[in-house]
Amino acid sequence: MAKVLLIDDDARYRARTSRQLTRLGHAVASLDTDAIGAAASALLRRGTRRPDVVVIDPYVSDMHALPMVQMVCATARRPVLVMTTPRPDDEIARILVAGADDYVGKPASPLVLDARIGAILRRRPVEEEADQLVVGGLRLNSGTREVSVSGRALFLTRTEFDLIARLAEAPGRYVSRARLAELLSPEGSLSVGALNTLLSRLRVKLGESARQPRYLHSSRSRGIALMDAERS
Repeated sequence: MAKVLLIDDDARYRARTSRQLTRLGHAVASLDTDAIGAAASALLRRGTRRPDVVVIDPYVSDMHALPMVQMVCATARRPVLVMTTPRPDDEIARILVAGADDYVGKPASPLVLDARIGAILRRRPVEEEADQLVVGGLRLNSGTREVSVSGRALFLTRTEFDLIARLAEAPGRYVSRARLAELLSPEGSLSVGALNTLLSRLRVKLGESARQPRYLHSSRSRGIALMDAERS
């Protein structure tokens, strides 16, 4: 199974392809090309859950295909499969030179698309160091959203991971509780009190406490910071 991000301007084709890939065992998120700018910005943030592969049709009336492919390749840092209506050989060549990992004509058979995705992922390195952050014995992978301490895997909720990932963007720097609540819940649904509860749960999973912190250090005036107590 792969986590697939499908970007296509045709809503009906996007919905049909999403259903087909889901039936074949993939987890599919889909976007209209109008949302590509916001998606690219999100992918640049540490802690964003990245797809395993991006499937995109970059040929839409008001956008240039090659710059779109280049932007997606640069921000996703994941294999990119271009799926579009048949193109001349020189255009296909330019797509691949621009950074795409593969090309398939549209409409694509679900079985062929599934096989292309599998072939791309077999060529992908098992682990990408760009997604790794290490603080002492704490290891965080923003791509797979996995966290471990001294080799022991932690099973975190989505908000617990988002909290530690936000702090990991700048290890050693304190972030105020109000700012963290805003980052984790832009719509304002997370109160500072709820954030403190979330912090307590995360500390338990890390095997530490507020009185004896190892990684999550708090200050009433400055906020919360991620750092290794044994090296600070």
